[in-house]
Amino acid sequence: MVHVLFIFLISMSSFALELPPMACPEKVKTILKEWNATGEWQEEKQGGLKGSFFASPTAKVGEWVLVRRIPSGTVISKARDDGRIEVLFDEKKCESKSKTYTHKKRGGFGDAELESFIQKNKTGVIYVWSPRMTLSENGIREIQTAARSKKLPVLVLMDKDLPESERLKLQAKLGKDVTRTVDSFELSMRHVQMHFPALLVFKSQKILPGVKYGYEKADRYKLDLNKLLR
Repeated sequence: MVHVLFIFLISMSSFALELPPMACPEKVKTILKEWNATGEWQEEKQGGLKGSFFASPTAKVGEWVLVRRIPSGTVISKARDDGRIEVLFDEKKCESKSKTYTHKKRGGFGDAELESFIQKNKTGVIYVWSPRMTLSENGIREIQTAARSKKLPVLVLMDKDLPESERLKLQAKLGKDVTRTVDSFELSMRHVQMHFPALLVFKSQKILPGVKYGYEKADRYKLDLNKLLR
């Protein structure tokens, strides 16, 4: 069924230079333009790596375009944390059918808050850590030092998968600014959950492709920031 095509239990991704051939290419191209897909396509494997779809961010934080070739044609979705619009183009006549799905809204620091931070600061750093990986906690100080040397703001977010009692203890120990739990569709699509800590950057109010995983000292993080911002 169409509504189960895009399951966001992503086990592997790879970046693609361009979208592969799809059924009804002209109509697909029109939808991609209307939905402002940036064309930064990445292939997302699913179903034990037997199937895949292609995903591209749009100009809006928290909004992605997903495309998949199926036996009967092409499916395109515009997805956000609260749901998605899905359009199926039948290969025989290139006629379209659309349907809207709603999702339960996420909690924690979500896409609206993320977009607000990016719009306010223009260029900066996003650092996501987990108390399950001790070095990622140590990395908070290191990335703050590295970003400070480049006069960049840092948004520090914490993995949400921990009991509330533990979160409160960490908040008392480290402060609210670095213990906000993240539940962002945007960051999930960028695979921050694959390993902690995860480091991303944004420039000119746009999140740039690429994620740096793993703990580093401040000097090394400065080099990473140079590469990511380049």
